[in-house]
Amino acid sequence: MLSEIENFLADYPNIINFLVAIGTIGAVISSLYFSKLTLKPKIQAYLYRSELWLPQNGNNTYEIQEEETYISLSLSNKGIIPIYIPYFGGFSWYFPFRKQRWMQNPLNPIFRDKDFELLQYKSAAFVLCNYSEFIKNLKNDLIQKYKYPKFLLNFISFKIRTSNGEFIVAKLDKKLKKAIIEDIK
Repeated sequence: MLSEIENFLADYPNIINFLVAIGTIGAVISSLYFSKLTLKPKIQAYLYRSELWLPQNGNNTYEIQEEETYISLSLSNKGIIPIYIPYFGGFSWYFPFRKQRWMQNPLNPIFRDKDFELLQYKSAAFVLCNYSEFIKNLKNDLIQKYKYPKFLLNFISFKIRTSNGEFIVAKLDKKLKKAIIEDIK
């Protein structure tokens, strides 16, 4: 049996070398593919409705403005590379079946002059907009002016654009989406 394998290998050395070369190329391609996966940003983004806590004068207590609620964004970098987000054009609302999008800048910018850097395994939260103003703008601009169907608001999305051009889709809280749909009607 071994002599037959030895005779086959002696008769066809070019075929054996070709198969070895194909295996080497396959190993290089697969290792490059998997190494690129580790360099891809891994961000979890979550959009929710929140209240703003304001510090009181002098003492270490905070009070809530109960009449005001805000739409906030929580970002968590789960990858090993830092993420850079530009202030202008970094956050946007997308509406399905519409070529229109709304750019959204945070209310309290902490990175207006440069890109916001989210280091590896870190989290950040942003207050994006006043909830009542957002609903008013949806009603006046999108629904009345552009005749956007209300049922398509079930499919709105929020995307974050990184400085290298990648898009991250934020998950909308179910309570936030339900409140938006109910307040529009």
